[in-house]
Amino acid sequence: MKSQYKFLSYYNTIRYFLKDKGIQFNAAGTHLLADTSRKQHVQDFQFIVAIILNQQSRNYNVEKSMKNLKQNIHLDAYNVSKMDMKTFAKYLDGITYGGKKSDQIIQTAQILINEFNGQVPTDPKELKKLKGFGKNSIELYLKREENKQSKHITLTPKTLLFLLRTQIIAGQEISIYKDQAQLTNPEIQNYLQTFIDPILWKTLHIPIDLFVDEVCQEENPKCQECPLRDKCPTFQVNSMSSQDSSDLFSES
Repeated sequence: MKSQYKFLSYYNTIRYFLKDKGIQFNAAGTHLLADTSRKQHVQDFQFIVAIILNQQSRNYNVEKSMKNLKQNIHLDAYNVSKMDMKTFAKYLDGITYGGKKSDQIIQTAQILINEFNGQVPTDPKELKKLKGFGKNSIELYLKREENKQSKHITLTPKTLLFLLRTQIIAGQEISIYKDQAQLTNPEIQNYLQTFIDPILWKTLHIPIDLFVDEVCQEENPKCQECPLRDKCPTFQVNSMSSQDSSDLFSES
């Protein structure tokens, strides 16, 4: 499994686990993990879609809806511009004013195709032409544009510990997470940036840190309670070691 999809799978499992536990966290932006298989103008359009959907809707429902859209249609301006409101809206899950927002998104796609050659503009005056795009939406989009050049993911010891234990960062010894210099290791930074958007990492790392506090602790991790135990390479290795020790003890 590619690292990007492994991370997404683990991350989604963690979010649902924390939700079941009643542990609150800010998940804004988690539906916009960088997809290196998509061209930049497609990612920009998907960000526009997410901004419109997020108005007066819970982040959790926006994430579900974005996932549905990405899985069921080609979520780019050209394809969406040809859709009808009912078809688009059927992929939305729990979105407030879903019909109205579907219409706004389709009209926005048409504007982008007809006036901007499918590209999302960066001029605030031109962004005002997009349907469902007010002052706050424009500021949010422009903030992302400002941060595009910031290619740095700020790791915490907890997130680094998790990434190493689950072998999302492969080929590294687990002991390196104790080295503060590894938090800005260029090799690790470059690797993560191939599938994680640095702009969104400020929110992405929060549930991971909470999960480490709750389950994947540095000492005596609660592996039997972990929803990732069947997938986690570290758990599997430790289980095999424990089984070998039990077999040896029983033989003696």
